[in-house]
Amino acid sequence: MKVLRAALLCVVCMVLLVPAVSASTLGSKSNELAFDLSYVDTKDLSKDTTLTGHWGWIFGKGYSELGALVQYQKVDFGPSGGSSATASLLGPEYTFNFMPDSKAATLFVSVAIGTVGGDLNDFFDTFSDVGVGVKLFAGDSAAIRVRLFAEKLKGKDNFDDQDSSGLEAGVSFFFGRK
Repeated sequence: MKVLRAALLCVVCMVLLVPAVSASTLGSKSNELAFDLSYVDTKDLSKDTTLTGHWGWIFGKGYSELGALVQYQKVDFGPSGGSSATASLLGPEYTFNFMPDSKAATLFVSVAIGTVGGDLNDFFDTFSDVGVGVKLFAGDSAAIRVRLFAEKLKGKDNFDDQDSSGLEAGVSFFFGRK
């Protein structure tokens, strides 16, 4: 819980302290392409590395985005040299930006659902993902992203659902004019 509080405090500080350098608003762009990375070291259990790609078509004066989430996960079990598994997640995603007219930053929430592929498809059918984060604009067409997420993998047959949560960071690129 202390780590979560510290992460939230860092996000709030970045929102307040990062200056906008000739930034434009989300309402003036038509697409967002974002990449996030997270790494979780669960002591004596696994080391999970996740790379997530988001694409969104921006509409509604910058408040809404509708697009896709694509995710690659690599899970290394046990000590170094143990077994590993990979997964791919693919599905539609909706994002709501709270302050699209801001030139410094915007808070956002996102939700996605979809299918699970790769090794983990042997155990899981579908996934759902919700998140809350901040985009700190850096110039006219880029932002630094920080997002807290919760994800559920729906188990197949008699396999239990898998819940996970964490913090991911990455970059967004905005392109296209309205």
